[in-house]
Amino acid sequence: MSLSWRAVSWPGHIHAKNKHWHKHDVQANWSDLPQVLAAGSKKVVTALNSKCPDLPATSTTSHTVSARNGHSRCVICGDLNPRSWQVVFEKTKDGAVNATFAAHPEFQGYDNQLHGGIMASLLDAAMTHCLFHNGIAAVTGDLRVRFLHPVACHSTILVRAWLFFSCPPLYHLKAEITRKGVVMAWADAKFMRRELSACSSSEQHGKT
Repeated sequence: MSLSWRAVSWPGHIHAKNKHWHKHDVQANWSDLPQVLAAGSKKVVTALNSKCPDLPATSTTSHTVSARNGHSRCVICGDLNPRSWQVVFEKTKDGAVNATFAAHPEFQGYDNQLHGGIMASLLDAAMTHCLFHNGIAAVTGDLRVRFLHPVACHSTILVRAWLFFSCPPLYHLKAEITRKGVVMAWADAKFMRRELSACSSSEQHGKT
């Protein structure tokens, strides 16, 4: 499936710490995403964040949110998938999402150690659900994960994700996995809004 995203117009005449930033338009595809994101320095990101409207708040269950966004059969959170991990993400008062996960032995990589791929999947899913709970369906464009400590099997971990900044159709999120208050891994990701109608049309025509 060929994915592309529409032109991004950075807000014009933004003042950030006495710096004057001029408006420019970017027409890009997936391969251009790193360059586009890299173009926004910390000052620009701060300015853009202040110019973008807050995302609409929602108050629905994790399964309802998944169903609304075509995610009911997800291997991590889908309630209609018999092999799903059935992870439930709940929205917090500050707009983030939390979920607990039991590190059963079947998820191990090295002996008695939770597989790093499982941890990365949980972090990505948490950030996806953070957007879901704020009324946005998006796909991952860039994901960076840093593993700090191994997670032992039979332990329970907390997965948390939050929105760092938004400038539709781009969203920057962060997430972390903690165990007893200690950060075991963290992630930083860029998401792009998903156009449901376009994806459904591609799937109906056998494109993936």
